[in-house]
Amino acid sequence: MNVPTAVWIDENGVIVRPAETPVSNKGMAELLGVGDTAYLDALRDWARNGAQSVYVLSPAERERRQHAPDADDALAAANFRLGEYLVEQGEVEAARPYIEEAKRLRPESWTYRRQAWAMFDPGQNVGRGWYEAAMSTGDVPYYAPPQLDADPVLTAADAAEKQRERYRTLFGSFMEKKD
Repeated sequence: MNVPTAVWIDENGVIVRPAETPVSNKGMAELLGVGDTAYLDALRDWARNGAQSVYVLSPAERERRQHAPDADDALAAANFRLGEYLVEQGEVEAARPYIEEAKRLRPESWTYRRQAWAMFDPGQNVGRGWYEAAMSTGDVPYYAPPQLDADPVLTAADAAEKQRERYRTLFGSFMEKKD
């Protein structure tokens, strides 16, 4: 999951909303296609109404929205951790194949991508590498919009395109390749 991330946990330690992108300002609301205060209003409703809040998900819906790790996730995590260990030991080049394998197994993981840039090419974490990767997400948004209602305001594909439009506006003039 990319950051920022929020998880709603009740007083009994039960996750009532699994990891999702919180929306705490107008810019993020615009980027995700939700109302300026929709997420904070939902959070306030939960604080007021507890388990009776319409934003508390049923156990079945919570399970549906959570990503349960599978064998590829476990293998990606093991490869990534081995790569990190090798970097810590000063074996940077030996680490590369393990980091690349983690990214291959979990291409949707921005954490693996960003950590790889931090280890091997720090300038790409906020530079052209990030921009090109963010612009090539297809129908998968960089930030997944929170689903507050039964029907999402934007489809994932629409959210991805909206985010790419915003990145073009913000960064395109100095990130787009010049001929």
